[in-house]
Amino acid sequence: MVQYGKVSSMQIVLTLVVCKLFAVITYTPVYTEKAEITAVFLGGVVSTLILLAAATPVILLFRKTQDDILTLSYRLNPGFGFIVFILLLIGVLAAAVDTMVDFQFFMVNAVFPDASRFIILITLMIAAFYASLMGLEGIARTGTILFLIVLIALVTIAFTLHNRINLLNLKPVLYEPVKSILSVAWQDTARNMELLIFMMVVPNIKGKAAKSLLGYILLISVLLCTISFLVATVLGEFTFRQIFPFYMIASVVDSKIIRRFDAIHMTLWVITAFLRTSLFLLTATSLLKRVLPYHIGKWSCLFSSVVILVAAGFLSGGLQSSNLLYDFIGKGYPFVILIVLLPIILLLNLKRISPSASKNREQQRKEEKPE
Repeated sequence: MVQYGKVSSMQIVLTLVVCKLFAVITYTPVYTEKAEITAVFLGGVVSTLILLAAATPVILLFRKTQDDILTLSYRLNPGFGFIVFILLLIGVLAAAVDTMVDFQFFMVNAVFPDASRFIILITLMIAAFYASLMGLEGIARTGTILFLIVLIALVTIAFTLHNRINLLNLKPVLYEPVKSILSVAWQDTARNMELLIFMMVVPNIKGKAAKSLLGYILLISVLLCTISFLVATVLGEFTFRQIFPFYMIASVVDSKIIRRFDAIHMTLWVITAFLRTSLFLLTATSLLKRVLPYHIGKWSCLFSSVVILVAAGFLSGGLQSSNLLYDFIGKGYPFVILIVLLPIILLLNLKRISPSASKNREQQRKEEKPE
């Protein structure tokens, strides 16, 4: 996001971890796939290895350059760059819409059953719109603070659940163990849409981008494995009858200090949904500003907000409609094309990339911008 200033690598990593946590606490493989409960936990472990392998081209690419993938794509070929721009915009908008749909689904079904989904969506979008106007630096600082709040909440929930953990729930996977574990692992891996944001904020990172990406993968893997372990050992096979398993393990806790741990979970849900929507909205805005003339691009944030809000309102109208977007992301189409194949193409053609195309395009935009 070349329009914004530099942000420390730690802030970027922690902010992306908070965003990814939303997908972790809302996404449950057992809800969409018939897998044994042990496969859920082992799938989380295996997904770490798959993600590390899939992200290797990204790590290698950013060891050699500090330019984002859109800039590199335009430098390779303007036509190719425009195609990448379209694909990135679709992926980013899809992730933002998916976040809003999942958020309203939780709020309407678990917290406020009588509330209008449109009120929930509009409220979240207004907050995200305001945050995106603050820029990358403001969101990154907010994300760092929210990470500390999220970490304290997760540690509190995990600590109070220690006496409910039953390792006997981790039974051997009997039915097609390899297929079941890999299926769960791939779904966990494919929903790492935050890597799109990382590949766009590389020029804004203070420090080495490759090490920052590795740190993000390891940190989110620890959180994923921890949450999967708690769900599997606390709920066991009862997980299969829950739409929101992590919300359920928070609600079964009865502490003398805090009587309603599901309220903590609801706070986590709101925090992570807000930050994730804000960051994907900011990325969509940045993409449009990079390509459109200034007099049109200055409305990019408002345009992106309207598109996301309208799409979320439409898809949240029925479970079948929302599942289309859920499957689009969950099956890994954006992940494979944009996070695996695109960095490989750029890495193989790095020596052929010319700086002139993107420099001329940026200079043209600057000339169009009024003083």
